[in-house]
Amino acid sequence: MNEFSYGSTCTLECEKGFVLVGTNSTHCYSLGYWSHALPVCQVAQRSKALHRSARGGPFMNCSHSLGEFSFSSLCLFSCSKGYYLNGTEELSCTSEGQWSDLVPSCQRNINSVQESSRMLVYAVVGAASAAGLLLLLGLGMLAAKKLRKKGDFHFDNSDLSLQTQVRGCEGSE
Repeated sequence: MNEFSYGSTCTLECEKGFVLVGTNSTHCYSLGYWSHALPVCQVAQRSKALHRSARGGPFMNCSHSLGEFSFSSLCLFSCSKGYYLNGTEELSCTSEGQWSDLVPSCQRNINSVQESSRMLVYAVVGAASAAGLLLLLGLGMLAAKKLRKKGDFHFDNSDLSLQTQVRGCEGSE
C-alpha cells in the first residue's frame, strides 16, 4: 500500500513559530480525493501589538524578521531622562505568539523629584530673604527720616550701607 493511497489519513502540523490554519487531519477517498483542503501554516502573530507611550516612556525599538509583532519579533525598551525602566529591557514574541515577559513601565526617578523639591525650597527661602532685607532697609530709612525731622539725630547713608553689609553676613559661615 502506497503512503498516500485510498483509506489513508494524514495528520498535519506546523513548525515551531507557525500556526496551523485549517483542519489538521484529512482522509483519502476511493477516487483519490482528500476529505479536506490542505491547511496552511502562518507565522504566529501577537494578537495585541504593544502600545506606544508618551511622557517618560517606555519607548520601544522593535525589529520584525517574519512580520510585524510576530514570532521572533524583538523589542527593546527605554525611558526618558529622569525615569528608570521597571521590568525587562528586551521582549521577544514566542512561538506561541506571546510576549516573553510583561511589558515594562517607566517610573519617575525619585532623585529627580527630590532635586525639584529642593530647588523649590531654595527659591522660596531666597525670595523670603530678599523680601526681609528690603523690609529692614525700608524700616531703617523710615526711622532715619523721622529722626532727621526731629533734628535730634544726624544720619549718614554710609552707616546704613555698612550696617546692611554686616547684617547680610550673619550666620553665613
